[in-house]
Amino acid sequence: VRGTQRAKIVEIHVKVKSSLPSEAVEMILKRIEGIKDKIPEVVHVIPVVKFYRDVRVVAVPVDANGNYVGDFNAEFFELIDLKTGSRRRIENVYRNAERMKGYLIASLLSENDVDLVAVRRIGEGAKVHLRNKGIDFMIVDGADVDDVLKVVKSKIGQ
Repeated sequence: VRGTQRAKIVEIHVKVKSSLPSEAVEMILKRIEGIKDKIPEVVHVIPVVKFYRDVRVVAVPVDANGNYVGDFNAEFFELIDLKTGSRRRIENVYRNAERMKGYLIASLLSENDVDLVAVRRIGEGAKVHLRNKGIDFMIVDGADVDDVLKVVKSKIGQ
């Protein structure tokens, strides 16, 4: 909410599934605009719609023993399919790359159909490369892979 005491500008953020029909999104936007009619002080409503897709495969950075390390430059990634519960480990062959490391790791994850990466920390460049590949990331400070999965599932509503 911004503005003066008499005139308010309201910015409303809405997160919707990318599979939601455009007619439904339009209906949501019209209801948001209706706030101006219900609250006289509101002179302008700014709707911000963010689309998200279903998360199926989560990548968790681990060491050789399968311990969660939370670093995008980890030796391995544990890939967990949330629908089937299956797990497999892939080697991060680009962890020692001197150039384009973020791009290469994001490409590796994209080739393995990863939807989300759970990390403790991640650089700005890696964030951009993940977004460009359509991969989300989540900052998770868990004790082990199962703990990380619990946090991820609770945040994405599974």
